[in-house]
Amino acid sequence: MAQPLDAARRLSGIAIDDETATARFVEAWLRRQGLMAVPVPRTFRSEPIHISDRIVIGDMVIDLARHGVEIGGADVRLTPTEYRLLLHLARHPERLAEHRDILLDVWGSGYEDDIHLLQVTIRSLRARIALVTDKQLIETVYGVGYRIARPAEAHEPPARPLDLSLTR
Repeated sequence: MAQPLDAARRLSGIAIDDETATARFVEAWLRRQGLMAVPVPRTFRSEPIHISDRIVIGDMVIDLARHGVEIGGADVRLTPTEYRLLLHLARHPERLAEHRDILLDVWGSGYEDDIHLLQVTIRSLRARIALVTDKQLIETVYGVGYRIARPAEAHEPPARPLDLSLTR
């Protein structure tokens, strides 16, 4: 994961600090130098991950070491894209993630305006989560983006309305 950063340090002759250098800076510098023709892998673009880390939000556990998700003790089987999408939302559970930011982090450059792709993937992710829980874990802020609902805000879907008509 640190190989492109190490290469940039050696070739540039300038000091690049792990805390201050962003992956996008390194990627842009490598492209300008003609040293990189393909995009940097997504694992390099995302935040540093420590293998033993787990993200816990309510009864949802995202195990970063095994790339697995459990909700209420039941495994949730996700595609790699759905997993990256859920991980993006879960890293900052109380913050609203805007469409463009999600698209850039999960799919990369070139997809930042493809909101339909994001909507379809969110629908698929919600369907997979619905197989193990009735709670709505992903909130939509229409026209803006998505966020993970706090455990106290995760809610059951509305019940069917009672038929109170007097006709028989």
